[in-house]
Amino acid sequence: MNSQDVVIIIPAYNEEATIAETVKEYVEVFPSAKIVVVDNNSKDATSERARAAIRPDRDEVIFEGRQGKGNAVRAGFSRYSADIYIMIDADLTYRAEDSLACFNDMLETRADMVVGNRLVGDAYEKQNERFGHGIGNRLLTFFVSSISGTKYKDVLSGLRVMSRAFVESQDFRSNGFQLETELNVRAAYLRAHVIERDINYASRPEGSESKLDTVRDGIRIVYFAFTNWLGLYPLYFFGPLGLLALLMSAIAGVAVVGNFLETGEVQAIATAVFAADLMGTEDGPVARGTLTIRDQSVPVEMPFELTITGDSATANGALALDRRNFN
Repeated sequence: MNSQDVVIIIPAYNEEATIAETVKEYVEVFPSAKIVVVDNNSKDATSERARAAIRPDRDEVIFEGRQGKGNAVRAGFSRYSADIYIMIDADLTYRAEDSLACFNDMLETRADMVVGNRLVGDAYEKQNERFGHGIGNRLLTFFVSSISGTKYKDVLSGLRVMSRAFVESQDFRSNGFQLETELNVRAAYLRAHVIERDINYASRPEGSESKLDTVRDGIRIVYFAFTNWLGLYPLYFFGPLGLLALLMSAIAGVAVVGNFLETGEVQAIATAVFAADLMGTEDGPVARGTLTIRDQSVPVEMPFELTITGDSATANGALALDRRNFN
């Protein structure tokens, strides 16, 4: 694999305290890789310090104006071609030695994606003292593992080594921190070969702060993961709902059908309409027959037709005599 086959993408937002050291560390460990720093609307000196640290003849600093980590990483993927992509954060929490170990795992196993697992032991919880941050990661990992049908250890890890084929197979839709969970859900859908390697997650240096809000971004991640799963596996969600509607329709309709077989009359019109609607009956006539009016001295039989259009029902013939039955 030649020197142009590896691209390291580093999304950065207000990371002036760490970006230069991050670049220098990865240049030392990956001397033949191309490093791309994506400045995502930083208000500090992130771009200036990144440019001072990169190799002008090989590396680049680009700007992405659409706010969000997903947008920044997508900009890097779309502009540079490589056989292997390495995605890291700009805060020195993912050390280059761990990234190299993940990279070697990919070369040895030909995996589609290798993810750095931060949640081994209790190191991550000790280094993230914000309330709910550690347990939130584990709950989200459990949730994404459950809906995707694949057991993951750390779905929010920002250290990922990915093959060209895997990246090109993606249809990235996430704008922010939902990116990592999107990668995991889609990897499960594609039956991609994913490896998770335990890493030593480092503490953020002084002056560097996390941009992730535990509650707000946690809700966004759950919602995006669920809707992404729903788009990939619609039958898993709508299938049971369809079966439930079929069961309710059968329960509602059995009395109507039984009464009709016994008397030759459709007496429970509202129930018949309800059962037909649950069955997803298309627009058009759903019932035709003869209505027998027995509260006369002589029973009177009158033809009728009931038609459903959209959410409304139209009665013709005998049924139209009394509109109070159709609200």
